Amino acid sequence: MPLRLLSLLVALPVFAAFTPVFAEEGPEESPPLQTMTPDELSPGMTGYGLTVFSGTGTERFDVEIKGVLKEWFVGSDLIVAELSHPVLEEMGVISGMSGSPVFVDDKLIGAVAYGWSFQRRAICGITPIGDMLGVLELVTAEPQLGDDEMPPAVWPEREDEAARQALEPVRIPARQLREFGLEDAAAEGEAARLKPLTTPLLVSSTNPLVMEKLEELFADTAFTPVMAGAQGGGIGDRRGEEGMEDIPMENGSAVSVLLADGDLKLAGIGTTTLVEGDRMIAYGHPFMGMGPMDAPVALAEVVTVIPSMMMPFKLGNVVREVGALRQDRRPAIGATFASRARLVPMEVSVSAGDTERSREYNFRLWENRNFLPQLALICLIESLDEVSRTSGPMSLHVEYDVRLADGRTMSRQEYLSGESMAGMLAAVQMSNDVGRLVNNRFEPVKVDSISARLEMVPRQQLMALERVERRAQRLYPGETFRGGVEFLTWRGQKEWMGIEVELPGDLRPGHYEVHVVDGGRRGQLERQFRPELDRVESLDDLLRRAEPVFPRNAAHVLLVDPREDLTMRDRRMPSLPRSVDFTIRQTVRETGGTGTARGRLLSEERVEFDAELMGNAVIEIEVLDPADRFGEWLPEEEPERRPVPPHEDQLQPHEEPVLEP
Repeated sequence: MPLRLLSLLVALPVFAAFTPVFAEEGPEESPPLQTMTPDELSPGMTGYGLTVFSGTGTERFDVEIKGVLKEWFVGSDLIVAELSHPVLEEMGVISGMSGSPVFVDDKLIGAVAYGWSFQRRAICGITPIGDMLGVLELVTAEPQLGDDEMPPAVWPEREDEAARQALEPVRIPARQLREFGLEDAAAEGEAARLKPLTTPLLVSSTNPLVMEKLEELFADTAFTPVMAGAQGGGIGDRRGEEGMEDIPMENGSAVSVLLADGDLKLAGIGTTTLVEGDRMIAYGHPFMGMGPMDAPVALAEVVTVIPSMMMPFKLGNVVREVGALRQDRRPAIGATFASRARLVPMEVSVSAGDTERSREYNFRLWENRNFLPQLALICLIESLDEVSRTSGPMSLHVEYDVRLADGRTMSRQEYLSGESMAGMLAAVQMSNDVGRLVNNRFEPVKVDSISARLEMVPRQQLMALERVERRAQRLYPGETFRGGVEFLTWRGQKEWMGIEVELPGDLRPGHYEVHVVDGGRRGQLERQFRPELDRVESLDDLLRRAEPVFPRNAAHVLLVDPREDLTMRDRRMPSLPRSVDFTIRQTVRETGGTGTARGRLLSEERVEFDAELMGNAVIEIEVLDPADRFGEWLPEEEPERRPVPPHEDQLQPHEEPVLEP
């Protein structure tokens, strides 16, 4: 994933359950504002900025221009200023202030966007408003995402392009700092690193594993995940409360971008720079540098500012959804108030044997193909942890469905047991399946919904195949192979499973195999029997490959003809002479349509246990020609006559001594 999007997080406050509430009318159009370019600024000029430190009302902070860094970006300048306000004097520049508009002589010059870590003074970098207005012009009511666009993870050139969208720290030489009157901003002789302000991504979870996965997911982005469990007052939702619908979105308002909503909330907080009609711009730096985007945008309330030695940050609530993020560019993000962004609904049902609790969870996830698989993984982990736990010995029955908007569905069933990672393995498997669908190379897809069901037992349940016994290895068609296998359980107890495999009455003489295998090996055999599963040439092929379900808590007993067959276009040709087989393999140009089926499945039975099975066994049997068996009864004086075979219940099966368990 580009920019390591599979590791994702930057500091933004998390907000509450996401049931959009739309105002009947859009925000009031602000009167036109005058602007000022960096060339019109000089050191010592003063002005003011707007941001929210508490609640929803904007407050002024004082601004003194220190200078302008010319051409620090391609074709763009950066304004350096010092801010003053009781909150800022105590803490310095705050994460979540990104986008705070700054005015000089009542003219908009740009937005607060950069700051220093561990800096005692509130010194910031301001993105010029001229650059940001270019982003505003790109904002449209409908998303501009290209369905046929290749994911950057498999397109190196896109990764390079995305990297150029991201912002590297601005290095200001000590000489320049002294010219700006900022000698104490860095050590003598060293350059100062002015970085884009991080965006607090508040997370309504107290699960360390969830936080760890979010930090991986949002690594190399402008987000810093912040644990803010709802029970601690860190995340909330003011949507639907009386009076909340009347609060306007205006210049300097707190704004959040919602990545997940419902029983797990992920929301980043920043500041609106300019509202113009049904559009707005904010941040003054990229959200993730992804270009065209489609994500929900909401008016936010700031509960408080959290002090931090590294970088203080705002903590807040969602007030109401106001629109959709449409542009994510280097100078700013741009949103529309004319439409809304869709979130993918996800339902999770969990029951736990240790707590005897059952609960259903509902989430809504950002419909982004780079992030949706990982967000689904995180929500599954969070659900399991809320009911019971995510680590430690456990056994899990897992079922999930990923439904597409066109009605097609990918479904899985699995049983996992382990000492510590069963829950994570289940979440990873589901995440991988979602990723294969949304990033498939054949056609664009939209995920309609995701649903999962988990049944957890708080102990590891394993059974290993220990011993195989069989009664007969030479049989006639229509007879029954009898035998058994012995499993050794987790604590040393033994479990016996009898085996009976009825041979088809028309089975040809020859050598056959009885397989007793676990779920993992059964999946491998399926691809040997059906080589077409490994040929994925369409989305339907991808879905078909997921169809066979071989749970790990079952012993699979198979009767197999081990002979190989040539296949063409998914059809077997078992009676093809070897010479013709060889010729076809050498001359068929469209080799994607040919293959070798290694074995043929004749019959199968499945025996389920309350444990994960491990181990495999193969028993070779020989099927005899019935003519040889009846020939020994022919009278010597009439060699040309053959007796009618006796009734089936008169036949005596071919037996060998066996050790009973």
